[in-house]
Amino acid sequence: MPDHDRKPVSRLSRAIAGAALVVIGAGPLPADFLVPHSAKQHLHNPNWPPHAKFQDAQYMGPLSGQ
Repeated sequence: MPDHDRKPVSRLSRAIAGAALVVIGAGPLPADFLVPHSAKQHLHNPNWPPHAKFQDAQYMGPLSGQ
């Protein structure tokens, strides 16, 4: 598609998409690891089997690096 046929992207839509990427990318790390209440329910939960903790950490790693 030639560039002259494209509609301009508004700053608001870019800001909304950027904010969504930040929340999605950075949200799991504090929610599952740093915030004491939710960390007790997730990553630091002694009732969770090791494989579940591994999968949770595996999910948080790539997302926080995006």
